[in-house]
Amino acid sequence: MASQVLRLYVDTARKVLVASQISTAAVRLPAFVQGDTVSLVVQLLEPNPAGGIVAPYSIIPVSGLTLRIGIGTPTAATGSASPGIFQNTFTLDTTLNTFTGTLIITASTVQTLLGSATEGQSTFEIEVSESGNYTTVFQETCTLKAELIEGTATPPAPVDSYMTANETIATFVPKNGSPGIGFTLVSADGLQTILIYCGNDGTLHADPVT
Repeated sequence: MASQVLRLYVDTARKVLVASQISTAAVRLPAFVQGDTVSLVVQLLEPNPAGGIVAPYSIIPVSGLTLRIGIGTPTAATGSASPGIFQNTFTLDTTLNTFTGTLIITASTVQTLLGSATEGQSTFEIEVSESGNYTTVFQETCTLKAELIEGTATPPAPVDSYMTANETIATFVPKNGSPGIGFTLVSADGLQTILIYCGNDGTLHADPVT
């Protein structure tokens, strides 16, 4: 089975994860299982005021940046921060502007964090450094689960994988559409729908669908 890739799109202004470069919908982290090795692809985003709903973000160039990811228990005591799960080695792709690396959900660390429980909460944090000055761009509670089948985690070489059909649909939109074609957006509760289209006056229209 091919290694599964966890793609994290970080809205650095709101400090949340979003579905893709073209979606402002916030998403939550998946649960992490003791002993697993997670292949990560991280992309940093910032608001694009001129992009509207079609291109709400600009991708932040990775050149000159350093990334750190940790999972553990936060503490305010000076000099005592020590994430149990930590990664600061990533491969930078300056064409796609992504960080690629692996995060080992260390079995012993998860056991320490969970104790006798089989599931519990921890904190997942992403920091970005430019010229040695670190900024936390994301921090959120995540779920850790104890493993059932014990094994030894061996990190694979950082590689990307083919996108699924759903990932492709979520990431790319046609740059040119047929005349008269529009698309719909549905609210999170599924009760509201709007139609987005280009009118004959050359402006973008958003009409409610009843």
